[in-house]
Amino acid sequence: MNVRRGVMVGALWLIACGSGWAQEMPAELKARLQRRVTLDFSETPVGDTVQFLREVTGVNMLLDPRVALELPITAQLEQVTVEDAMDQLLRPLGLRSGCRCGVLVVARELRLKAFPVAAPAIPAEADPAAPCWGALKKRVTFDFTDTPLTDVTGYLAALGLPIRLDGWPEGAGPNVTLALRDLEAQDVLTLLAFVTKSQLVFEKDKITIRPAPAPRWADVRAELVAWAEETTPAEADAIGALVARLDAVEAGPRDAARAELVKLGRKALVRLVDAYEADGLAPDRRAGAKKVLEDLSGLEIPDP
Repeated sequence: MNVRRGVMVGALWLIACGSGWAQEMPAELKARLQRRVTLDFSETPVGDTVQFLREVTGVNMLLDPRVALELPITAQLEQVTVEDAMDQLLRPLGLRSGCRCGVLVVARELRLKAFPVAAPAIPAEADPAAPCWGALKKRVTFDFTDTPLTDVTGYLAALGLPIRLDGWPEGAGPNVTLALRDLEAQDVLTLLAFVTKSQLVFEKDKITIRPAPAPRWADVRAELVAWAEETTPAEADAIGALVARLDAVEAGPRDAARAELVKLGRKALVRLVDAYEADGLAPDRRAGAKKVLEDLSGLEIPDP
């Protein structure tokens, strides 16, 4: 890995709304994205790149955990806005950035479209004036690295949030890596559910975090079809073949269908990588393609 320090220069300018971001940005975030930077990255993993940009810009950034952290970035940019830099660094990897809950989220475009732009609403039967719900407006700053979800929710409960975990064995649940600065607790909860692939439920007198249900084939199929519509013809053919085969086994026993998906995933992965290379894109996207297939299927796909 080779990271050369970026340099922040220039004054602040505000960008107009409607410039491709899916949620209207806070004024401060708009201003920070219009600062000018000089950057020099050489084979720098995208995870390190996002971390570096977060530190030098002061912008809350969140990298979708479905993105392979080791995908490399090589670029030399001089006197460009942070907004333009993000686009030029991420686009070759098939990634985009967009404002969600006041945070700049880096993910595939389909994931950005599916991501909620705001926290769930407090139930109508709840008393929004109650202290527990007022805690949702508290400003939170924290930095968790590979921290048990129970510890994270314990920290949030200490702020007065009526939060509980459900659906995991006692003391279990995913570990959390998440760094956020000066963000409302309700937005923190939404982002926490995003990074842990969990479901956030606001009830009358409590907030529950539980494992997200396994995706239905109809939902997986819809995402695959949408993916095929926005990609290259060669990759779309590979995805279409995968969908057709999975349609054929969907009516069969579940275990057989899952086994078929693993097998098809390996074959489709090879074809996707071939498509990437045919279009002149880096073969390092193999890891990214594999991770997408794993997340769509909920299965672990062996390396081809």
